[in-house]
Amino acid sequence: MALTIKQISDALGISRSRVEQWISRGHFRTPDRPIIGKARDWDIPDVMRLAIMQRLLEHNLSAETAGYLVQSHPHGFKDDVAFFVAWGGWHEMVGGGKAHMPGTLYDTLVKGSDLGSFLANPDVEYAIVINLDTLEQSVKSDLAKLEEFKGAVKRAGAEYDE
Repeated sequence: MALTIKQISDALGISRSRVEQWISRGHFRTPDRPIIGKARDWDIPDVMRLAIMQRLLEHNLSAETAGYLVQSHPHGFKDDVAFFVAWGGWHEMVGGGKAHMPGTLYDTLVKGSDLGSFLANPDVEYAIVINLDTLEQSVKSDLAKLEEFKGAVKRAGAEYDE
């Protein structure tokens, strides 16, 4: 399903100009590079990354940090609830050993059944945990409500500005 920036900004309650700023400043990267003057097509994984970024910003992360953390495409698990975890603490280094870099956050997808043990790991000092299944339901519900609204506007003889 191809979505417009107007649709997703309306559904997520983020201003269109804010999303465009995040993109132009390199904080949020989209997988496609549209032709100049042509609208970018968004899909559900892109909208989910934007919704996760929005949640991270609510926890006072910078747009740069939040955008870096959502670069990969988060996904669910068929057999379990999925959690996006942004965490800080001790991290395994290439070549062995551990390092603690203050202010550095890592992103990890964790199954619900593994969340407790992940958070109990002494290397994890702090975390922001986002339930991806709940977030996806909310995003899809908001997009469906938007489609209903657009239909009502059109039935009333008015136009919905895309």
